[in-house]
Amino acid sequence: MAHTNMVYSAHGTFGGCSSDYPESTGSAEVTTFGEETLIENDIDGMSSVWIKFQEQGISGEVLQIIKQSWRESTRSQYAGFIKKWTSFCSERDIRFLHPTLNDILEFLLMLHKKNLSYSCINTARSALSCFVKIDGIDVGKHPLVSRFMKGIFQIKPTKSRYNEIWDVNVVFDYIRNMENNELLSLKKLTLKTVTLMALISSQRIQSIHNICLSNMCVDESKYVFYLGKIKQSRPNCKSFYMTLEKFPSEEKLCIFHSLTEYLKRTDGLRNGCDKVFISFLKPHKQVSKSTIARWIKTFLGSAGIDIKKFSAHSTRAASSSAAKQNGVPVGEILKRAGWSSEKTFLKFYNLNIVKNN
Repeated sequence: MAHTNMVYSAHGTFGGCSSDYPESTGSAEVTTFGEETLIENDIDGMSSVWIKFQEQGISGEVLQIIKQSWRESTRSQYAGFIKKWTSFCSERDIRFLHPTLNDILEFLLMLHKKNLSYSCINTARSALSCFVKIDGIDVGKHPLVSRFMKGIFQIKPTKSRYNEIWDVNVVFDYIRNMENNELLSLKKLTLKTVTLMALISSQRIQSIHNICLSNMCVDESKYVFYLGKIKQSRPNCKSFYMTLEKFPSEEKLCIFHSLTEYLKRTDGLRNGCDKVFISFLKPHKQVSKSTIARWIKTFLGSAGIDIKKFSAHSTRAASSSAAKQNGVPVGEILKRAGWSSEKTFLKFYNLNIVKNN
């Protein structure tokens, strides 16, 4: 039977490796299964992964570097399912690092019975593959697990979020009817600029949030931003840049003119902040990715787009679908938006444009 103790876990050590948990005043429940130790309520949810590496004699310094191979967003996705797995093991007295194949399948079945989507269950499979092997094979690649997941897909196939997309001309017409940039309030100028940037670049909200003044080059006709480490960044891949060119035929739709006015207006408000977009309210601090998404969604709603149906991320599909419809080569669209596969664009982003929004 499992033996349970209550211990304080914040900033402790685990197998000789310092745990980098944030400050906490609570406790975590540690359960022992034979020689296995399970932190059931660990803060980051990834302790099971680190334990598996420590089992192999990997040093703490090496482990700290291995941890960085999972991006924060991936660790966040995996953590919830790993916590579900450790809870599942605790309730059934299962060796969570060395389960049987049937244990894995029953866990995935439990998630299916809770009406989770194929995508969620597949994420759980990937999370377990980080630290569980069956017959010497990563659990996610086991033939029977793969066959089970194919069955889940047949029962509940994945669907694209959108089958159709709004017409960018609706937003452009709204912008044409706005006052000139110099006459707009800082709030309206901010929302207009960030939305235009999303449409012109077809970049993710993450990329727009990451752009910095220190990574900006500007001349008389364009802005170029180095995007740094983003979702599509990987080894042996060229660095990604966002280029925003002047559109002289229509100044109100020109991202170069809008961004120039925005940077001029915010120059004395930054207090050393390097990020391009700052709050239009005092004390004008750096904003989060979710705030930028909310700005875009607010602007789309003002333009007449159904924001109950479409998120801020829909600008990526709207702009790239419009580009494709207007004859822009697919290769150029992929390069601008940062897609490495034409299949991704054609399957998820090349949508039918609805003229009536």
